[in-house]
Order: sequence, then structure tokens, then C-alpha cells
Amino acid sequence: MAIEQPIRTDFSLNPEPSEHRSALFSVESNVNILAFEQFSGPFSTLLDELGMAVILSDNSGKILRANKSAVRILGIPEEVLTSLKHDDPIWQAILEDGTAVPVSDLPGVRALREGRAIAGLEFGIVRPDGKLTWILESAAPLRNEQGAITGVIVTFPEVTSTVKQRQALKDLSDKFQRERDRANEANRLK
Repeated sequence: MAIEQPIRTDFSLNPEPSEHRSALFSVESNVNILAFEQFSGPFSTLLDELGMAVILSDNSGKILRANKSAVRILGIPEEVLTSLKHDDPIWQAILEDGTAVPVSDLPGVRALREGRAIAGLEFGIVRPDGKLTWILESAAPLRNEQGAITGVIVTFPEVTSTVKQRQALKDLSDKFQRERDRANEANRLK
């Protein structure tokens, strides 16, 4: 499926001010991209070698291209990913407190619906193998010369180790607080 209109895409990296240094690709200048699914040359190599996952989709949310990092992080082969949409019920996401994230609240879906960039949503995604992987997802709509949304770019690093460290620190802090409360109570009773 070829996209014949130019898509504004100058991938200027804008780090988000967060502990994870997430990045959101902004979409500014004009580049003719004839087909998302057939990137070739240096851009394809760059896209595939990024440590951060990148997923490109059309304006219906159908995934047209996913780089190697997206395949690795999500645990889904590219040929399966490109058969899915951002609002597909296969996506099972949860927040750190265990609250389910509705598919309609995922950044790719929101960027298409709201027509604006959505930055830095951290959530766990349940992979097909049952493993819970934490990601920090951002998405931005792609627009043609007339400003119409022609697709969306979604980026995310895996942040599983950071989330596990934060959870371990919280557990230690809670344990320390309980011990301190117990010691204070013992001293009060003396």
C-alpha cells in the first residue's frame, strides 16, 4: 500500500524531562515516503538499529512498519505486528498500580483521535508469551501538506528494569517505615 502524499517527517529528537529521558519524534519537514512498509537504504537501517522501538501506522491505526526493537520488546514478529491496529484488543496494558489501561487511552490511538502528540505514558504490556514488559510510550500524528493526518509514529524504550528498581525501592521504604514505627512504639511503651 503506497502513500502518495508527502508526509511531514523530520525526526528531530526532543528529550522529555523525565527520569527515563524518553524521546518523542516531532514531525516537521517534508519528505516523500512512497510506502511505509518498503523503507530502503540508510533510513531503513537507522530505523532498524535504533535501541528504541518505532512503529509507523496509517491514519486508521493499521501498523505498516515496526523496527527490530519493537519486535523484540513486544515479542511479536513484524509480520504479525503489521496485521494489527493500535486499537486492536490484543493489546493488554496496565499501570504500575495494576489498573488496566483501556486500548482507547494508548498513545497511538489518542494521537490519531486527538491530532496531537502524546508523550511519556508508562505502562506494562502483556506479551504473547505472558511476560509483562514495561514501556514508556509516546506517539505523534503524521500530517500531509494540507495538514490532514496520514498516520502516526509511536516510539518507546523498554523500562522494565527501571520499574522493577522503583518497585523494590518502594518495598524497602515501606519496610523501613514499618520498622521505624515499630521502634517508635516500643520506645513509647518504655
